[in-house]
Amino acid sequence: MTGHSVTKTLYLFFGLFFSVANAHDSAETERLELVHADTLFGTVINRQQVQRLVGDVKFRQGDAIMTCDQAIYYMANETVVFMGHVHVVADQKEIFADRMEYDSDTQVQVATGDVTLVDSSNTLTCEWMTFKRLEDQAIARQNVVITDHEQDFKLTGSEVVYDLEKTYAQVVGKPMFTSMDSLGMPDLTIEGEVIEMFSDGDTVQVSNQVVIERNEMVATCRYLKYIRELDIVHLLDEPVVRQGDDFIIGETIDILMDGTEIAGMEVRGRSFVATRVDTQKTSDNRFNLISGQRVSIGIREQEVDSVAVTGQATSYFYVIENGAERGINKIIGDKLVIYFQNGELERVWVKGDPSPSEGTFYPVDSFSIKRIEQEMAETLSQMRGKISGRDWISDANFSEPAKE
Repeated sequence: MTGHSVTKTLYLFFGLFFSVANAHDSAETERLELVHADTLFGTVINRQQVQRLVGDVKFRQGDAIMTCDQAIYYMANETVVFMGHVHVVADQKEIFADRMEYDSDTQVQVATGDVTLVDSSNTLTCEWMTFKRLEDQAIARQNVVITDHEQDFKLTGSEVVYDLEKTYAQVVGKPMFTSMDSLGMPDLTIEGEVIEMFSDGDTVQVSNQVVIERNEMVATCRYLKYIRELDIVHLLDEPVVRQGDDFIIGETIDILMDGTEIAGMEVRGRSFVATRVDTQKTSDNRFNLISGQRVSIGIREQEVDSVAVTGQATSYFYVIENGAERGINKIIGDKLVIYFQNGELERVWVKGDPSPSEGTFYPVDSFSIKRIEQEMAETLSQMRGKISGRDWISDANFSEPAKE
């Protein structure tokens, strides 16, 4: 039977096949209907009787509309293969693909080729996708990208399970979360072994070997939670932050965001901050050190402008005047606030309550400065132990010992 181009004839022919449905389907779904095709052919493929439709093919099932260049209907298992410019519109979603296998009973669609799924706010692209319409769930593989056009971010990876009803996605296979600036350029990236997106990206969780980057800042931890509506990135389980030549270590670190700008950091637990001494003013690798139980860091225009330390607050700062090293200031107190101006130490405020505060200057040629340098070397050794093996954070300069 060939050469028929009249849609009414196709209705009559296919009515014998598509009207057959399981009893449970009749109560839950409407049958698949052929709306139009230019030509119909009957043939046999793999010993199965099939019908081939060619030219401007269009099907309907309920409110779902499916179009393509050509299709093959397998009568034995009630499946249809759509080929060429496949387009499905249903439930305020659209699917585009080069090829799609469709089960009219379960309404499961397996799309391959150049696949795109578009919903109200997100676009998913990949090379292979199973979409379960009744569950509103997509499983996508190979070069998966989820782009949110309202919140300006994208998720990439090799495999994703995307629950559109719950607006939840889990991405594995070198997953990456990328936040875009106002010009659409990558501004903040987060990597890990598993990335989960909740509420269409309002919250992002990343597990295992986490790396976050923005400009000169690189941070690592084992677990990260990014609450976008609060502009807070929680770094948990062995977090370390490197900002230029400054290193920050604590039990937990919160990065406070202002959009895509870093506004400050809150470090809790046993905390350490190491800031490199201006290398133009010293002949070797030196770090000023701050430690305490809680550290609050204020950042303005990508530079640290204040550091507030509470709980066993201790600081060691090299004093350099007119290009010459004068000695080291050691300050101990219950609370310590340090202010910076243009990257230089401006002033220090210290309070002792209940313990007395203490501030001592050790001249460079004094005998006691050796003991202070040894204390600093021990603190740096503790910090090195916490970042060893983290290629994203450590470098050759930081691994050098402090001056003996």
